[in-house]
Amino acid sequence: RALSVFWGPGLAIMYPKTNAILFGRGRNDKFHLSGTGYSLKLGLEFNITERYFTRLVAKHGHINMPDVRITSSPDDKLSQEFDFKETYLVFGVNF
Repeated sequence: RALSVFWGPGLAIMYPKTNAILFGRGRNDKFHLSGTGYSLKLGLEFNITERYFTRLVAKHGHINMPDVRITSSPDDKLSQEFDFKETYLVFGVNF
């Protein structure tokens, strides 16, 4: 039996495409660099036996997208910014 602690940072580039028609204007189906994000993960893993384990993970992050294209016109864009939190518990089998 063993208890492990792990953590890690994450960086992201937001490169979406918007498949929507807004106010009757043509949609923009092209991928576009619209922002960045980061996250930090922290977790505990407990090996119950050599084969079975359980893991508890908490993650927090931030996304900032100041330039999201929404129609075919370059003047039509929006921005969004948000934080997120994620927690999960896993029961697993090593094979």
